[in-house]
Amino acid sequence: MLPNATSRYYTISPSGNSAIAQFDFSNDYDMGGIALETGDKIRFRFYEAIWNNSTVGNVAFGNFPDAYYGSIDLKIDAELKSTPLIAVTDTAFGNVRAGAGEVVDAMTVTNTADPGAPDLNGQFEAINDANPFGGPYGTDSFAGLIAGDPNSFATREFTFNPGLLTDDDTTGREYSLDQPVSSSNAPNSPQNGKVTGTTVGPLGQAERKGNPIANSPDQEPIQVNLGSIELNGELIDEWAMRNLFENDLGTSLTNLTLLNIGFHQDEKGDGNPDLFSIGGFNAGTQVIAGSSSPFDILFTSSAAGSFFAILQIETDQNAEHLSNGRVFSYRLDVTVVAAPIPTTLALLVTGLFGLRIFRASIHR
Repeated sequence: MLPNATSRYYTISPSGNSAIAQFDFSNDYDMGGIALETGDKIRFRFYEAIWNNSTVGNVAFGNFPDAYYGSIDLKIDAELKSTPLIAVTDTAFGNVRAGAGEVVDAMTVTNTADPGAPDLNGQFEAINDANPFGGPYGTDSFAGLIAGDPNSFATREFTFNPGLLTDDDTTGREYSLDQPVSSSNAPNSPQNGKVTGTTVGPLGQAERKGNPIANSPDQEPIQVNLGSIELNGELIDEWAMRNLFENDLGTSLTNLTLLNIGFHQDEKGDGNPDLFSIGGFNAGTQVIAGSSSPFDILFTSSAAGSFFAILQIETDQNAEHLSNGRVFSYRLDVTVVAAPIPTTLALLVTGLFGLRIFRASIHR
């Protein structure tokens, strides 16, 4: 018996030994993903599953009973039309400078089937957590994307907020997101589009006499003792500002700009910034990735005692190029001691003092 079949039985002899059986049937056949082309043939063979009641329940695949009814060949003469196909263009933001603010780009979906195939209908699936690419995003449907037409497309817009870099991000910070795209009439559904972006930018660190000074995690002033000098002497301390980012990706992306270097009082209004000065520095100095820029700290005083000032190095780290960004702060301490009396002068003073005492004793 054929699947999903209804039968009619017609007797064609008086004895009832001969008859014609008519079957009306319908069924869906899975072609197993076989791709048909013009000129291909499909053959249907028909057998009797029950013959003389001797094979009831004994029919197995590949072991047909002995009543062969014949076959039907179907030849594909007409041009076959392909089904719609999803094609997703990934969204690549590339390198974006830390602190530069959001940038916007879009993901595109097209129907890349051959012209004449059905239109593509589908949707961008929802994404609840898309950070740092904006969102959350709901389900956005699209319809009527024409096969083979690059001007027929659907888009979803994403924003990329690069955020800020920490001192450990010397090669940048990479982000990625999968965006599923599905369709009810495309056999290659679903497809995943990829959203990517990388945060890059300069990372500053001060050096003193070739030795790095660890950055303060809370950006409070770091205390540095510059030592002591004699009264009216001059202290010259060698410093540099290094850009720790490893890859030079261009001026606007990874250069560290030294906007200004100056001295200030602390937050209580204490300090002696007028006794300090900077040598070998020009405002706006560019420090490319992996290099450093030297400068000197100068100090002199006509009075003995302990002195300090807050050194501030203003940069464009974690900001647009040439814009105000991170400020590096250091408390610099210096001790000024009175100059010792030269040895010959000390002996002369001692001798004169002794002579004065001797003369005094004679008058007695």
